[in-house]
Amino acid sequence: MKQYKEELEKLLAGPRQQEIEQARAEWLATKAQHENAEKFRGRMKDLVNRELIAPQDYDDARTKAEETEQRMKSARERYDLLLAGTRKEEIAQARHRLDEAEARLRQLRSGYRKEEIAQARAGVEMARARVELLKTRLGETVIKSPVDAIVEVLDLEPGDLVGAGRPVATLLLTDGLWVRAYVPEARLGFVRLGLNVAVRVDSFPRRNFSGTVRRIHRQAEFTPRNVQTTEERVLQVFQMEVVVEDPDRVLRPGMNADIVIPKKSL
Repeated sequence: MKQYKEELEKLLAGPRQQEIEQARAEWLATKAQHENAEKFRGRMKDLVNRELIAPQDYDDARTKAEETEQRMKSARERYDLLLAGTRKEEIAQARHRLDEAEARLRQLRSGYRKEEIAQARAGVEMARARVELLKTRLGETVIKSPVDAIVEVLDLEPGDLVGAGRPVATLLLTDGLWVRAYVPEARLGFVRLGLNVAVRVDSFPRRNFSGTVRRIHRQAEFTPRNVQTTEERVLQVFQMEVVVEDPDRVLRPGMNADIVIPKKSL
């Protein structure tokens, strides 16, 4: 506020005689410097035409002459402005800046109106809602797997539109492999939850993998046709699930496996 008042008062008072004399002195000094630079440039031009000096020396003299000319013109413009006095438009601009500063000061002292606060709050809420909407739309462009897995099949190409409920990829779980096995009804009593068993696969016939029974179905069913057993197929069996330990990650989903129940449990 103080700065704008001082600026306006200075413009209203107009330039002082001391400022005018100082501006005139600066103009005369720069004028003399320019005249000397022009004379030196003329001498250097004559020398370069006679091939007594290098062209670079003349270019330096010409550059210095141009710089002194610019300083002389700037000093002359300032001197002319001070002679003419302060223009009305400059006073009007300074008064307008002072009025704006006073208005801001009054607003800060009186505080904002309730309507202005409510309007600002509504604008913030709208902006926040817009951001949340954009975040949601951005999240819909990213498909994330619910578990760590390997993509086996990807049925999408760039530019495809995905319909609601349409599968986009087939995942293979690499951790938590388990075997679906069937226990004959006659041997159901030898199996219990948490029992450690051996798991064998055709790809590694001489290796036993450690497994643990984690689930035994309570509902009996008939032996599936893809299971080969020595019992008659009409016998009822109970499905169970065995979690397999595969520290070397050599097993793959879909492999055929046999479950060997330890003798001590029989």
